[in-house]
Amino acid sequence: MSHMLFEILAEKVLEENKHSSTFKAESFVKVATKISQKFNMQCKPKHVDNHLNTIYIKIGNNNQA
Repeated sequence: MSHMLFEILAEKVLEENKHSSTFKAESFVKVATKISQKFNMQCKPKHVDNHLNTIYIKIGNNNQA
């Protein structure tokens, strides 16, 4: 699921020629919709946001070690 999240967000970055490190709410909606369809489960935009924050925290902790 994380891989799919990164693929979709990477597409958004390329589409928008994005230069900041934040994503708009519509990006999280798009990811949640695609994950819900692919895995036949209910995924909400807030779940996507929380998962992305968790990944950022894990990456930050690994870089400090």
